[in-house]
This record gives sequence, structure tokens and C-alpha cells, in this order.
Amino acid sequence: RAVVEELATLGASVHTCSRNEAELKKCLAEWEASGFRVTGSVADVSSRPEREKLLEEVARAFDGKLNIL
Repeated sequence: RAVVEELATLGASVHTCSRNEAELKKCLAEWEASGFRVTGSVADVSSRPEREKLLEEVARAFDGKLNIL
């Protein structure tokens, strides 16, 4: 959460993930209210198929232009 907020404060567009959909939605709403450009996905990064799906979502969200992973 702190990393997302720090990057967003610096003006970055950020995509984050969480295994907990309710917590993710809560955070996304807070960040949107703060004016941050943050999107998110529900994903368990310990699962290879979910990591691959997450990378596809991020590539689509940023038109393949990813600066930090």
C-alpha cells in the first residue's frame, strides 16, 4: 500500500494487485478519492497462471508501456 501511494504521489499511474477483492476495492476507492491514478486486479502472485493473467492485464492497461514492475 505504501509503495502504491508513494508512486502515485510522484505522479505515476499504478496498477496493483491483491488476493482480497474487498480490500482491493476499498483501497482503489480511497486512492481515487485522493486523485491518484491507480487500477487493480485480484490475483495471487504465487500462482503462475494468475501471474501470467496479471501481466496481460497490466500490458493492456498501459498499452504495453511498463516502466516499473
